[in-house]
Amino acid sequence: MHETLIILREETKFATVEKRCNGLTVGEKKVRVDDLLASLMDIMEPSELMDLVLRNEDAIENGLANFIEEKEVESVNRLFQLFLDRSSHDADPELLGAFFRTLTERFDMSQAEPRQVDALFKLLLERVNKLESSSDFNDLFLTLLNKVSITEAEGTFVTSVLQEVLRRANLETDKAIAESMFYELAKKADEKWVRQVLAPFISKERIVKSPILPRNCLMYQEDLDGTEFVVIEVEKQQFDVTYHKTSFNKVGHPKLLFEFGLRLNKVVLCRIYAVKDAAIKPTSKLFYYPFSNVFESFKACWPDLSTISVKDLSHLSTLPYLFFKSPSNDHAYRGTNLREFFMTLQGQDFNDDLLEDTGLTVGEQFQMHSRGFDS
Repeated sequence: MHETLIILREETKFATVEKRCNGLTVGEKKVRVDDLLASLMDIMEPSELMDLVLRNEDAIENGLANFIEEKEVESVNRLFQLFLDRSSHDADPELLGAFFRTLTERFDMSQAEPRQVDALFKLLLERVNKLESSSDFNDLFLTLLNKVSITEAEGTFVTSVLQEVLRRANLETDKAIAESMFYELAKKADEKWVRQVLAPFISKERIVKSPILPRNCLMYQEDLDGTEFVVIEVEKQQFDVTYHKTSFNKVGHPKLLFEFGLRLNKVVLCRIYAVKDAAIKPTSKLFYYPFSNVFESFKACWPDLSTISVKDLSHLSTLPYLFFKSPSNDHAYRGTNLREFFMTLQGQDFNDDLLEDTGLTVGEQFQMHSRGFDS
């Protein structure tokens, strides 16, 4: 009768394999224990392998490591699932840890099923009964958070995270946590959203009041000192103009923006910009006024402006037409021959390709609250 006997000794890393015939040893060799385990595991059914793994840490760290390296992804995922199916809340934490270490060291976890990775994390964390320091969990949370795509996550995900943080914070002793969270969120949030959140804690008080605005008003702002700024759109069209003592009829003009500054019902400022976009947006580009009497700073050279009083803002819509009717000269003209330019534009729509880009956009220029009359 032929038989094979395997002898394991605790004091050595080798096992003795003896071949016997009728009770007599006819052959003998030594093999490494981990090599022996790996060869045995290779012929075991996955369920039998899992029974061995869940009872023996050495089987995990030695034989299982080789199994993971040599098998296809599908086989490792199947073993992974078997482990999760067999493990319960009563599983030995040391075995769980050994399995987790071996798996992550020898197997590319990006190839594992996401639900399996999630289940393994939950299984490990549920077995943590006591933490000597919360810093380890904090570091783990930040590591996971760095892997999360906030923009692709479901709408409730970020909200749930914030709610859980606030639930853990004792508002008496950890009030600073809530305040810090609100401050950081408020810096990223829309201003209107912040006001809505604060509304229940602030007495009702009107912060913006608009008068009746002029026709084609694009923007209106009133500063704390009472200074008012109004921006009016003037659509692309043809105007009669006077150059020195010569009249030109139906001269094509580009679309224009007139910015007026008022103080105590007096118009103290006029800036003029050319635009191309039919619908004005913050990203719309600003261009220089293509004719005369407007400086590079956009300020209009308009001597009669200081004599104009405006009792009602709605009357501002007529001022651009007063500017067009004012006699013009070569003052502040950026070209070479304005007379000839007016002649070519009679009865013609203005060619926007002739406009000179300022390098500014509407959003950049009309931060009106940060600019004064001298800027």
